[in-house]
Amino acid sequence: TENGSVIISGSNPEALSAGWTEGVAFVIDGDAEAALSGAKINVKVLARSATGVPTQMKVAYSTNEVGNSGWKTFEVGPELTEFAFEVFVNPMVNGNGDYIGIIPVSEPVEVAAVGWDVIAAPVPMPEPETVEDDMPEAPGSEAGESDGATE
Repeated sequence: TENGSVIISGSNPEALSAGWTEGVAFVIDGDAEAALSGAKINVKVLARSATGVPTQMKVAYSTNEVGNSGWKTFEVGPELTEFAFEVFVNPMVNGNGDYIGIIPVSEPVEVAAVGWDVIAAPVPMPEPETVEDDMPEAPGSEAGESDGATE
C-alpha cells in the first residue's frame, strides 16, 4: 500500500504452523535467529482489516526445526492495532531459519509491521563437567587379582 504495509488475503483452515508456515511467512535468519534461540519473546504484528469489516487473523512463530507456537487467533478491526503473544523459542540445532507466519481467516488483513521483543534472554548452557569416579572398587576387582575361575 501507499504507507508501506502489505495486504494479505486468502485463507486455508488446514494451514500448518510448522516449518515456513502455510501463511505469509516473514523470515528470521542469521544473527537474528541465533539471538532468539533459547529466548522468551513477545511476537508483535501491527494490523487491521483491509476492508474495514471485522475479521480474524492467525499468527504463528516457527523455528522450522525445533517447534512452533501453533496458530494464535486474533480479532482484527478497522483500526491499526498491535497484536502480540509470548513464546519460548527452543534452542536451534542447525539454524534452518525461523518464521513468523500470518494468515487471514475470512477478510483480507493489512499488516503494517511485524517484529518481536526479547522478554528473557537465552541462558547459556553450562559446559558439561567431568566427574572423577571416586567409587571404591569392588573386592577382588583390583588389577592382578583373580577369583580363581578359568575361561
